[in-house]
Order: sequence, then structure tokens, then C-alpha cells
Amino acid sequence: MAIIEKREVTLEKDLKGLYLKNFILFVVTIIFLEIYIPLSICSFIFLVISLNFQRRKTEKFSFKKEYYEKDIFSQLNDGYHVFNNIVIEIKGKRTKLGTIIVGNNGVFIIEIKNVKGNIIGSISDNNLIVERNIAGLNYYRNIYNPYKKVQKHADIFNRYLKMNNIRCHVIGLVFFNNDDLIFKKNIVNIDNSKGLIFDNSIELLRKIKLVNLNYTEEEKKEIISAINISKYL
Repeated sequence: MAIIEKREVTLEKDLKGLYLKNFILFVVTIIFLEIYIPLSICSFIFLVISLNFQRRKTEKFSFKKEYYEKDIFSQLNDGYHVFNNIVIEIKGKRTKLGTIIVGNNGVFIIEIKNVKGNIIGSISDNNLIVERNIAGLNYYRNIYNPYKKVQKHADIFNRYLKMNNIRCHVIGLVFFNNDDLIFKKNIVNIDNSKGLIFDNSIELLRKIKLVNLNYTEEEKKEIISAINISKYL
């Protein structure tokens, strides 16, 4: 089983802050109940809204945490280290990366997208179109091409490693994880798109395992150490 490096992510921090705010709001509601009932009613309404918001955030956090860490990347062997939501700094500019996987065979950045609907476009497009059918009507919206984003992050991470005297090739991949996601032909069948964008976790893991860049154990430790520095940012 891959080693999942535990790290408090932004959503987890937000949840902790939300728990505290809701507790304070609950106490205030009780106090207002003794002092002035109309204020207590207003406070109670805000509490209900906030609790509903907390529930949705908790569901989102639980899905991301358990699905990505336990069901997908933990299936890699224990030679792999998995990092999430890493923040690196280059010349005073900070960048938050997605999922980084470090193994003896390669270094990967995975851009994971939750998207419902059909993805229309080309790997070279700046924006992709998401098509959804709701109640018989088609709706469209644009999303920034995640492949371009992950390539930019791979380049930034590469430069960060060079700053730490580490030279390696960082591979950027995209994973659309929704079960009802359907790709249009012009995104999966175009030149150079195969093996870069995935909507199947088994194929994604197979891609990771098949890369063979042959880093030594010492080189892998140096990369992991450079990543761990970011936890102090």
C-alpha cells in the first residue's frame, strides 16, 4: 500500500473553523433566548443555514479524502509516497499543487477534477466545454483545460526541485473521476492525448506503474525531503 503523507488540507482547516463558529453561534442563540427572543430566532436561522453549509462541506471533504487516498492511490505499492495540496514557493510566489506521487519509477502530478457531464474539446484548447442534459435541456459551461493547468504545475514543480539541486522529469496527468463522465471522441482520440487524460482509475494507476525512469532510493528521498520543506510555508 502506498504511503499517504497526511497533511491538513484547506478544506479540512475550513471545516475546523466552521465547527468553532457554529458552536459559538449555538451558545449565542441560547443566551439570546434568555434575553430577547426575536434575536434568538434570527440567531437560530443563521445557525441552521451554517449547519447545512457545514454538512455539505463535510460530505465534500469525506468524499475527496476517502476516495482519493484509500480507494485510488493507496492501491499503489509501498514504494510510492502520495502528497496532497502541497504549497511551494519560488521567488516569493506561492503555488498550490494537486496530488504529487513520488516513486522509484517516476514523479507525477495528478490534477483531479470532479465534473458531471460530457467533456467537449481538444487537449490543445485553453477551455473545454462541459455539456449536461437536465430535464431534457442541454446546458453548457466552460472550464479551463486541466491538462494545461497540470503541465504548468509540473513545470513549476520542476523548477522548485532544481532550486533544491534535484533534477528529474515531472509527469503531469489529469483524472476526471465522475462515474457519469463521458468523453467526446475529439478529446481522447486526438494526437498525444492517450495516456495523459483519464476517466478510469485503473488505467491511471497502470500508467503510473508503467513509467520507468529508474530513480535511486537516495534520489527519491531527496525529492520527498524537498516536498516536506513546503509544510513550513
